[in-house]
Amino acid sequence: MGTVAGMKGETHVASLVLESYGGRSRRFDIETALPVISGIESGFKKLSKLQQEQMRNLYVAMSRPTKLLCLAANEERVPQPVIDALEAKGWIIERVT
Repeated sequence: MGTVAGMKGETHVASLVLESYGGRSRRFDIETALPVISGIESGFKKLSKLQQEQMRNLYVAMSRPTKLLCLAANEERVPQPVIDALEAKGWIIERVT
């Protein structure tokens, strides 16, 4: 287990990226990114500099694995239209209780 900063420049077979809250950015990273990843929204230009940095860190984390990427987010922060769009793109959504 490690941090995103520690992963920079590395490659992994699989990565589990846990949702994180940027204290000063006041946003959850995966909640912010999923509408863009799903294609519902485009770009992060409206985000503050802190929030854009949070998205860059998330990009680093998501770009490390070669076979499996797992994003873990609180279900309450992922609206159904985003889930539907991700599934339409081939993402597999698992709910853990």
